[in-house]
Amino acid sequence: MIVRHDVPEERYLADPGRFAAVGAFSPDGDHACLINDRWLITAAHVAVDLITGAPITMNDGQVLYVDRIVLHPEFLDEPTRHDLALLRTNSIVSGIVPLTLYDSGDERGRTATLIGRGDFGTGLTGSIGNDRLLRIAMNRITDVTEQWLKFRFDPPGSQDVLDLEGISGDGDSGGPALVRTGFNQCCLAGRSSWQADHGQEGRYGVVEHYVRISRYLDWISSIVI
Repeated sequence: MIVRHDVPEERYLADPGRFAAVGAFSPDGDHACLINDRWLITAAHVAVDLITGAPITMNDGQVLYVDRIVLHPEFLDEPTRHDLALLRTNSIVSGIVPLTLYDSGDERGRTATLIGRGDFGTGLTGSIGNDRLLRIAMNRITDVTEQWLKFRFDPPGSQDVLDLEGISGDGDSGGPALVRTGFNQCCLAGRSSWQADHGQEGRYGVVEHYVRISRYLDWISSIVI
């Protein structure tokens, strides 16, 4: 996660046990989220390099193994779009509560929690390295298109900046954007994909794009049974 330069770094550190349904393919990141007792969701640009048998270590320490990889059918034709993939594990997962998929179309303006073990840095420096620690950041969904949830990395002092403002870094791909419903349930609304950075990756002002889960519910349900 790339974070504010004027907030103590320790405030962004996350307790992995709070996010057991999120896992990483390597100590440096690239993530997937458990959405039922056999299936995970991730970025197609991450999954395209996986093979069956690939391990993923969940935040509670469990190691799962992938036995089926399903890329969105339009991803290979349009690699910057439909950046979504589903992964089946080789056995039933126990002891982890899966994430619920957000199924409403009212994402714009909502505050989301972003999670990942990717590169860290600040809005002044951009990415400066990877220490393999799990971080949490907050951002507001500023725009919604058919396929994307968009987040702007606002600098300190701006009208819309949040206390724990941040965005994804390299290695946070596949990580979740979580929003709360009226029942205070934490739901998976988006999945980290790419930045419109104009050569300023990770710096204040960049716009982060997360795949909009609600747009893909029919496709997900056709695979995940």
